[in-house]
Amino acid sequence: MTHGLRQAGIDVIAGVDLDADARETYEINNPGSRFINEDITKLPLIFFKENFDIKVNDDNMIFVGCSPCQFYSLIRSSKNKSRATKDLLFSKRKKQ
Repeated sequence: MTHGLRQAGIDVIAGVDLDADARETYEINNPGSRFINEDITKLPLIFFKENFDIKVNDDNMIFVGCSPCQFYSLIRSSKNKSRATKDLLFSKRKKQ
């Protein structure tokens, strides 16, 4: 996701992933974008305000999210690991 956005000319400040094994690949493919190894469902929005100097209601800021791709990938033979997170986009989050 980050790489494609960057190719489109969008400055991506960070990517969040629960899987620490994704860090090296993320950082190699997206220099200048920070890897955040956290559970997005538990990460408070204030984290981004405090760590990235972003403003509330900034018309030039977008937050992009997608479901973990491993469940939907044809390459992976076992879907058990990602079954619990495949519907991440449907989860509800309290406003902060």
